[in-house]
Amino acid sequence: MFTDAMRESKQSEICLNGITARGMKLLLEYAYSSRVELNLDNIQHVLLSASHVQIEPLVEACSTYLQSQLDLDNCVDLATIAETYSLTKLRVQVYRFMCSHLRSFSSSGELFRLSLSQLEHLFACDFPVDMCETDVLDLGVQWLRTQISQNKLVSKQLSGACERIFSLIHFAHIDPAASTDLVNDPLLQQHPGCAKALYGEMKKQRDASSAVSIVNSPLLNSRGDYSPIWFHL
Repeated sequence: MFTDAMRESKQSEICLNGITARGMKLLLEYAYSSRVELNLDNIQHVLLSASHVQIEPLVEACSTYLQSQLDLDNCVDLATIAETYSLTKLRVQVYRFMCSHLRSFSSSGELFRLSLSQLEHLFACDFPVDMCETDVLDLGVQWLRTQISQNKLVSKQLSGACERIFSLIHFAHIDPAASTDLVNDPLLQQHPGCAKALYGEMKKQRDASSAVSIVNSPLLNSRGDYSPIWFHL
């Protein structure tokens, strides 16, 4: 910017929008010493600034540091940071962590802070989870219910959200009786479009697997959890 044939190289004053004063100070320290001390207090300043001026080694160092700090309390925030700054390695690590701790993650309430696109990605990753697919379906329904109660999802958006979530549930790994019990869930009773999305996806997946002659076989499902696979013969 300052030495190449760019407009800024001839300007006496350059405005670096998106870089904080603290971030700039740390960038200069890194430029002169090739070292910077990262901590939770300065990491976002460094990452924002390094991303803005495209200092890839420093961006990678920030990603590695954030991976080392990953826990249940900050995983949603780290997912958002990874997606904002296109930190692929961090994003993979975060979603793998969420899946492997899915039961604790949902119990903590943090799961319900995920956006629709983040929940979709969580289910689409197909990383091993520590619960059966019936419970994964229940989490999807709980997430929908929570978004409605918090006015984060309005009725006209609900059918589309249900279709997107239910398409990522592995209904072949769920006892048909368990998913049928959802008919009494208040969410489905109050929102017919949601019920239609659920039963439409169940039928589509089970029709697709109807040629497979396996009943209640304890095989490993694609999320890495041992649970029965159910088929109608």
